[in-house]
Amino acid sequence: MSYIWLRKEMKSSLVANHVATYHGEAVAVAQIAGKGRVLLANVDFEPGERILLEYPLIEVVADDSIPAFQVLQRLEQDGQLEFSLIFYWAALSSLTQPEVAAALVPPWRAVPKETQVQALELHTPELTGPSPSVLKILEALWGYAAEAPAALLVEQLLQVWIYNSFDLSEDGKEAGVIFLASAMMSHSCAPNAAWHLDENNSYILHARSPIEQEQEITISYLSPDELMLPSSLRRQLLESTKGFRCSCSRCLEPLDVARAFLCTCGAEALAHAEPGELPDGQWEELVCNSCGPRSDLARGLALEARLLPWARSFPDFSTLAKVRETAVSADLEVPSKLLFQAESLLGDRHWILDALRHAVATAEPQRAVELLSQRLEVHQEDYCMTLRARLHVSLGKALFSEGRFPAAEASYREAAELLALLFGDDHPEHLEAASLKQAAEQKQADVRKPDAKMPTPNRTAKKRR
Repeated sequence: MSYIWLRKEMKSSLVANHVATYHGEAVAVAQIAGKGRVLLANVDFEPGERILLEYPLIEVVADDSIPAFQVLQRLEQDGQLEFSLIFYWAALSSLTQPEVAAALVPPWRAVPKETQVQALELHTPELTGPSPSVLKILEALWGYAAEAPAALLVEQLLQVWIYNSFDLSEDGKEAGVIFLASAMMSHSCAPNAAWHLDENNSYILHARSPIEQEQEITISYLSPDELMLPSSLRRQLLESTKGFRCSCSRCLEPLDVARAFLCTCGAEALAHAEPGELPDGQWEELVCNSCGPRSDLARGLALEARLLPWARSFPDFSTLAKVRETAVSADLEVPSKLLFQAESLLGDRHWILDALRHAVATAEPQRAVELLSQRLEVHQEDYCMTLRARLHVSLGKALFSEGRFPAAEASYREAAELLALLFGDDHPEHLEAASLKQAAEQKQADVRKPDAKMPTPNRTAKKRR
C-alpha cells in the first residue's frame, strides 16, 4: 500500500514538519482514514537497528514545594480530581508565561507559545467542554481573573498528557514527558519496534523485527507483562486509558492463546477472544484443537474466575492504568497447592498460570529454575521478547545461585543478545546482563582451575655427623 498521497495531506502539520526536519531520513508522518496520524518507515530497518532518537518536548515532575502544586494536592484530597494529579500538573506546566503569571499564587515554570501549539497538535478525543475538575482548578488558581487561561485550553492540554505522555515516575516521585514523533506511533499488541528512554529522557526507538520502507512503525502502549493478558483485558485497558479499541493482528484472532485450558482429552482448548453474553449458570464454549468445540470444561473456567481478581492485582498488569476506578485489590497469598491445581486445569499459555508460576518462583527460590524454565518455554513469540530477556536474567541468577555456572552463562548471554537488539548495546539492562555473563564465565574458569601444586618436599638425606 502506498502512503504518498497521505503524506501530501500532512504538509501543513507542525508535527509533520518537525518530523520531516529532524527525522525525515528515517521516518515520515502520514494520515490514515479511521486511524489518524501514523509514523511510516522511509527506509528498510533490520532487527536491532536504531530508527530515531528524539528529545523531550515537555517534561514535568511532581514538586510539592510549589504553591500551585499544593493547590492541586488539596483538590485531590477533597476528591475533586478525576484523574491522577500528575496529569493536571502537566497541563498547568504546559501553559505559557503570561497565562501562569495571572495566577493568584507565585508563578511556576511555563513553556514557550510554540511548544504549547505543538503539544496541542497531538491526539485528544473530541471535547465538548471543560470538565468539572478543570473548572475547580481554574477557580482555585485564578479566581475570576480576566487573564486566566481558557478552561477549554487547560482541558485540551490535560487530554494531550493523558493520551500522549510517557511515565517517568521513579522512587515514588511522579513525573511524565511528551514527545512529538513518538506520539505519532500507533499501538500494536505485536509491535515491530521497541522504545526506551535514556538517562537524559531522550526517546530511542529500535526495530525489533524487519521493517520495510513505507511500512507503519508500531510500538506497544502496554508493558511487557500486560502484553501477555487476554485480548479482552488488553482492549479494556487500552479503551479505559487511551480511548481506542485495539484492532491489531493479535486482537483480531478469533481464539485467544492467553486463555488456554486443558481438555479432558489432554489437548489444549482455547477460549473465544469475544465470548459474548451467556445466560446465568452457563459456561462459555472452548475450542479444543483435537476435539473441537467443548462446553463441559467448567472446572477450568471456574478456577480462572476465582483467580482473576488475584491475578489482576499484580502491579505489572496495571502499569498503564491511571484512572482510580481501575485499581484492583485481592489477597496475594498463593500456596503451591494452588499452582498444582492450576497446572491440572489450565494450559501452559494461560496468563493466570504464568502469573502463578511467577508468584511461586518468587516465594520459593528453590523452585525458581524449574518455574522460570517453564515460563520461558511459553514466551517464544516476538511480542514476548522483552519479557523473555528479563526472564533469562532471572533464570541466570537462579542457576548461578545453584552453582550451575555454564547454564547461567548461557542464559545471561541470551538475555544480553535480546536486550541489545531491543534497546542497543549501551542500555543499562544489556550492560547488566553482559556483566553477569562475564561473572558466570569467571566462575566457570575458577572451577576448572586445577588445585595449586603443593611444594615438593626436599627428600635429600643429610649425612649424619
